[in-house]
Amino acid sequence: MDPTYATSKTRVFNEYDPNSFGVSDLDRLKNAMDTLDSKGAKFLVSYANCEETEQLISKYNCVYVDVRRNIAGFTGSRGFVTEVLISNFKPWQRKKD
Repeated sequence: MDPTYATSKTRVFNEYDPNSFGVSDLDRLKNAMDTLDSKGAKFLVSYANCEETEQLISKYNCVYVDVRRNIAGFTGSRGFVTEVLISNFKPWQRKKD
């Protein structure tokens, strides 16, 4: 899952729809993660490394990754940010053949 990032400290991307995803929707995302986990389904969520992420990672695996953002009006504004990959499995561990 790759929801739009809703953080209280930065501008939220809302060009698709101003009401598409906000901080209040994080509870719905957490409930969806818990529901999938309770049914035995695997999930992976990519989200911004922000204060709000704490409620998503409480009982799941996570890894922090630096990613380059190529979306900005000016090339000088493009740079690296930290994202969190949250899952109920460990996708970053390679299985031995």
